[in-house]
Amino acid sequence: MDNSDLIIRIIRAFNSLPSAIKDRKRFRELLSHLDEIKRIVVDKRPPRLAVVGRRGAGKSALFNALVDRKILLEGEVDTTSTCSWQSYKLQDEVEISWIDTPGLGAGQLKTERVQLLQLEFGRRPPDVLIFVHKASEVDSDIDATLDDLQQIVECTGEESARAELIVVLNQVDGIRSPLDLVPPYTKEKQDRIALIQKKLEWHLERRGIKYKCVVPAVAYFDDEHDLRFNIEGVATEIGRSIPSEAMLGASAALKFNGFKREIASKIVSLCAVAASCIALIPIPLSDIIPLTALQALMISLIGVLGGKTLSDIEIREFIVALGLLVATATAARQIVRTVLPLLGTGVSVAVAGATTRGIGAAAIAHYIDGESLHEARKKLRSLIK
Repeated sequence: MDNSDLIIRIIRAFNSLPSAIKDRKRFRELLSHLDEIKRIVVDKRPPRLAVVGRRGAGKSALFNALVDRKILLEGEVDTTSTCSWQSYKLQDEVEISWIDTPGLGAGQLKTERVQLLQLEFGRRPPDVLIFVHKASEVDSDIDATLDDLQQIVECTGEESARAELIVVLNQVDGIRSPLDLVPPYTKEKQDRIALIQKKLEWHLERRGIKYKCVVPAVAYFDDEHDLRFNIEGVATEIGRSIPSEAMLGASAALKFNGFKREIASKIVSLCAVAASCIALIPIPLSDIIPLTALQALMISLIGVLGGKTLSDIEIREFIVALGLLVATATAARQIVRTVLPLLGTGVSVAVAGATTRGIGAAAIAHYIDGESLHEARKKLRSLIK
């Protein structure tokens, strides 16, 4: 069954329950988590990433490094003449929306361009705002750049609803030892990068600019050399900030395991909490069908993140391959609920959540990390023992 159809059917089934059950706090929590999963599966759309920084900071290079393709023209030439969203088709019809604003500082951010950004962000707000700054220019007229950055941050909306700001300290390969270009760097160079990173953080905090993190990186690569450094770290931070409806689209565009693992962990957490709520249904055996359906959906989504569309048969085979661990946990939960009804609910809730989390961890290990089913079973065992 299609994932969209499955989550809609699960939600409809719970919406049909008696009001006395639906009015309970945990069931409202369940419906909230199911709605979050629906946004991931049904309302999915391409991610929208907005990047800002000085001319020559490497904004276009960062985009190319993230999607692992040379799509945008790179170099210290201001090729950005508009302030509008651009959609780029990648492999397999995957799409990503990107807005590369004109360079900051030196009076380049004109009033009319700020107004255009306000219109664009009002129409389609960015999922994540990325500020790219060269490591060699942390102390070079940075206040003018941060003035412009603050204006753009304010363009994204009211403070409570703004996209998170990720700061990329770019081109760290040239710090101190230009000959030490290929990662992993020497300890001396790593220490120097850390000092410059703290300096940039100090400047941001001094100006009262709220940011999520500062990530050191190198985005340069070509047909002969790949000097990229910590681009997966940038992608992972994007994964921690991206809204639910853009998660699957972003994971298809940014093919980094750290990113996929971050999105998968969010899905597993949502499903584990939802499973705990399902276990509160006060009729023995009544929760097996919706709980199994939820776990199957979770496995299917993790498969999608890993680049594999799983059939119903493949999902069943995966659960069977996990061995008696899942069956034993499910049976124990039902026995406790039936034999010890006064104590069983709490135990059942805990087991349902832990079993779902364990199945999710096993699926991540197998479909994203490429580990064997034996290693996947060990992940499951560690969480439900």
